[in-house]
Amino acid sequence: MYHLLRSLLENAWPSKESLHHLSSMVCGFVTLYLSLSYDWLIVLLLCLLAYTLILIISYYKSPHEGMGVAIFTIVVQLACEYFMKHLEWQKVRGVQMVATMKTISFAFDFGAKDTGERSTVKLPDLLSYLGYVFCPTTCMLGPWMPYSLYNQKQRTSLKNLHWLLWTFTNVTLAVVFLNLSNCFIPWLRSDDLLWLRIYLDALAVRCSHYFISFLSQATVVVGGVPSQKPDYLLGYKITQPLNIEFPRSLHSLVRCWNIPMHQWLKKYMFRKLQITYGSYFISLLFTYVISALLHGFHAKVHLVLLSLAGFTYIENSLRSTLAHVYDSCLEVNDCSRSCTYTHCPRRRKWSSDTLLVRFINLMFSNLAILNLAYLGVMMSDNSMSDESHQYEDLWKWQRLNYIGHFINLIMYIFYLSI
Repeated sequence: MYHLLRSLLENAWPSKESLHHLSSMVCGFVTLYLSLSYDWLIVLLLCLLAYTLILIISYYKSPHEGMGVAIFTIVVQLACEYFMKHLEWQKVRGVQMVATMKTISFAFDFGAKDTGERSTVKLPDLLSYLGYVFCPTTCMLGPWMPYSLYNQKQRTSLKNLHWLLWTFTNVTLAVVFLNLSNCFIPWLRSDDLLWLRIYLDALAVRCSHYFISFLSQATVVVGGVPSQKPDYLLGYKITQPLNIEFPRSLHSLVRCWNIPMHQWLKKYMFRKLQITYGSYFISLLFTYVISALLHGFHAKVHLVLLSLAGFTYIENSLRSTLAHVYDSCLEVNDCSRSCTYTHCPRRRKWSSDTLLVRFINLMFSNLAILNLAYLGVMMSDNSMSDESHQYEDLWKWQRLNYIGHFINLIMYIFYLSI
């Protein structure tokens, strides 16, 4: 529908650039109306308020435009969730979250640079901003994409039939993960083995995430969004299930869970905070706090994300220290081709020392899988739940004796003792 309407408007609108933004905005409005009825107007109102703030801050040439808009949009989003009816807000929460991320990146891109100097690029007008935020390709399911990619998208056609393969593959995988999440995994679930039940319940939650991600990838492909390194079968990639289910580390798991959101948090939050505070831990912690606030007032999400912040910090610190002490490829990321460590499995594949390195990395991978199940059980609605405890978020971890937190505490003590 979006590409058809764009083609029709191109013949009637004199300005091609304005035409692209107008068709994007109108199709986005129609898409949201058909999905959310009039509830989507709250998203439009918040975006208009945010753009007004961007204009005001830009007029006074403040160096804190991006962070000011970030604080404003997140606070307003939380206020809406607090004062609006629960069901009404739940309908627009996902759409508003994507719009908030786009607005914040828009403010950073056209505000002050990291050096404090103003951006030399002219601030796009309201039509361009609304076309970007309400682009029908990403306004419903996401993912976030920068304004530069949105502009590049307007010049991408679907003449290359490779997009048909990408669309078919993504839709097929979305259906597969939907059936895994709702049918097959619940059928496998058994109450006899506690940790198997925990793992399967957490896996069902992850499969529902994969379903949304692959469906989003399909809409992105149909929408003509370009990718610098498109996958041969999938095209634009939002998630990588294999790297999540069999992770090298928690860090790689987080990076592959939602690739565009990870890029957004890293570029606009983590790096900005690191420039301001100069501390890796503070920057990491505040990045996870901001991520938690973007998800709204959800105690489960907050507990999982803040625990994940601590777990990833401990794992990264311990493995970096072990890698340097023993001169081995033990860091959270895969070693590169230019690896300088003496004990590198890439160069000395089957020597006794590299076999030990592989074994240690395998143990860390298993630990990441255990942490994945431990954290994921918090997001499951049916793991170990009964009527007396179904509203107590910490009860699930209490039944497990907080084993994940204790393991990471032991790792942190070991790290301090090295």
